[in-house]
Amino acid sequence: MVEVSVGVLQDKELLKTPFTDEELLEIAKKYGTPIYIIDENTLIEKVKELKEAYKAFIGDVKIAYSIKSNFNPFVIKTFIKQGLMFDIASLGELYFISKLNVNSENLIYTSVTETYEEFLEAIKKGVKRFVVASYNGAMNLIRAAKESPYPLQVMIRVNPQINVKAYVRASFRHGKFGVPFNSSTRDSALVILKEIVKSENLKFDGLHFHLGSQILDPSSFIVALDKVENFMLKVKKEFRELNLNTLDIGGGTPVCYDEPVLKAKDMGEMIVKRLNGLIDYFSERPTLIIESGRFLSAEACVLISKILNVKEFEGEKYLYLDSGYHLLLDSVLVKQSYPVRTLGKREERRELKVHMAGLLCDTSDVFHLSPLSEVGNGDVGDYVAFYKVGAYSIVFNLPFHCQVKPAILFKDRLGNIKIARERESLEDLFMEEGGYLALREDI
Repeated sequence: MVEVSVGVLQDKELLKTPFTDEELLEIAKKYGTPIYIIDENTLIEKVKELKEAYKAFIGDVKIAYSIKSNFNPFVIKTFIKQGLMFDIASLGELYFISKLNVNSENLIYTSVTETYEEFLEAIKKGVKRFVVASYNGAMNLIRAAKESPYPLQVMIRVNPQINVKAYVRASFRHGKFGVPFNSSTRDSALVILKEIVKSENLKFDGLHFHLGSQILDPSSFIVALDKVENFMLKVKKEFRELNLNTLDIGGGTPVCYDEPVLKAKDMGEMIVKRLNGLIDYFSERPTLIIESGRFLSAEACVLISKILNVKEFEGEKYLYLDSGYHLLLDSVLVKQSYPVRTLGKREERRELKVHMAGLLCDTSDVFHLSPLSEVGNGDVGDYVAFYKVGAYSIVFNLPFHCQVKPAILFKDRLGNIKIARERESLEDLFMEEGGYLALREDI
């Protein structure tokens, strides 16, 4: 295990927010709750922070936004203006990207199921760079590539099969994603590489791996890069002219929700040191791609909610909100604790243990409160703000209990507030769920 000694974000940085209480209170009263608001300047700052973290890399560095974390078109447009690439994993995401006229050179298509039909449709939509993660997927892409007017660039997603200290691990033995560097089956990077090399319509571009989300110890990247080096040594013995043009090391840069975490620049410096050593060894300068969804989008968004009811027991207090886990699903899926504060009130020290519950008829609909939260003084009619909810919240909005999607506001870099998504109506939901069919006279 590599020793890690890096800086961490301290409490004052954990509490940094893009909006004042006064701003959020004004928004709540004007637009109603629950409501999300996204800050464009924070999105831009996170891009700069990630670029700065890898600036010492001796080759080209590109940032790819994983739009699955937040595919609101206003967010995507912001990152288009910042010159980012986009990691897309479905035809639905490709539709969003295409509507916003993203340059196809900036797309990385990483399918999960890797069907021939999906690849063919993506090729027709102009995608030129793909990631394959199975033998069947590679063969399907080879077949689909015959319909392409130009050779397609292909990366192989490898699974380093290493121990990763992270909130959500994506690399482990026999995991869902990627293939081993080498194995006794055809689902191995070496076998797939040989098929790509034989194809007239594919060009091997490089390797891709993703270790997990919220990585707490960057030494796992070092171990993974050691395995990349060993693999490429073996490959070059058989294919001397084959180059590693691109190395995509996925995401994992942590967001500080409730405790100090690694700073992006310290994490980046440690990884870059190993990367530069690898480049010196092979005398190649591949383009480095850093993928990020959570790190780029989480801190830019706040969810404002209203306290509808309060209930007290001996030593405990429940606050009931007009939101629930249908708006913050990670609070249930991975027990994510978000920083929450009562707006416009100073926290008073109280002996009561506070619980914050949603409006859903489900025992799981109780939020995990970050130690940084200040809600003990909340009362009926007060507003609370959930901070750092920009990733994997809006994309998981659910209609449980016939709950409609809240509006999304967008504060642009000049401070103008715009509506980025209108609040859904019950009529919209009814019709979306087939109400217009049920109301037909012949039913």
